[in-house]
Amino acid sequence: MSQTTATQDITLGYPRVIRASHSPETENSVFSADHDVAPFKFGPHNTGFAVFDSRDAIPVTNTDPIPSFPEAIPRTPPQGAMVCTVDFQPGSSSPMHRTLSIDYCIVVTGEILLRLDSGAERVVKAGEYIIQEGANHQWFNNSDRVCRIFFVSLAANPILSKEGQPLLPDLFQKEKELGIESN
Repeated sequence: MSQTTATQDITLGYPRVIRASHSPETENSVFSADHDVAPFKFGPHNTGFAVFDSRDAIPVTNTDPIPSFPEAIPRTPPQGAMVCTVDFQPGSSSPMHRTLSIDYCIVVTGEILLRLDSGAERVVKAGEYIIQEGANHQWFNNSDRVCRIFFVSLAANPILSKEGQPLLPDLFQKEKELGIESN
């Protein structure tokens, strides 16, 4: 059963993670974890990041111990993978940013407006998918409901500019250059 607290949006509950793995002792498959993940809250709108798994390299070793995750904005390891959810509160937005990953995203609940640095926009609704290939982007939840997005992020090589220079993660700098304000 999911927990709730005063700082959590009670409409969604904490994500529950069930881990099935291998027992070297019995050589059987086992449930190695079954728990709720409390999101790390960040920013003025309490955007919630819940990391379920992060691995430093691919392929992974399935018998490694379950990793622990710091309370911080999640980043995909440079040669690895990460799985998380992000909860965008109603009326919230993110700064314009780019990641060094390819992100496979599923909108689980609500809807989100995805804006690219070109100005192009798409509204993505629950049950729809996004494949983000290093795009400089910004999120807007213009609805009155929390939007939860599930991400699987794999490390990627940087995109190169016309001059052959790597386009590194912007860490919210492009937003300032374009004069765009986030909520």
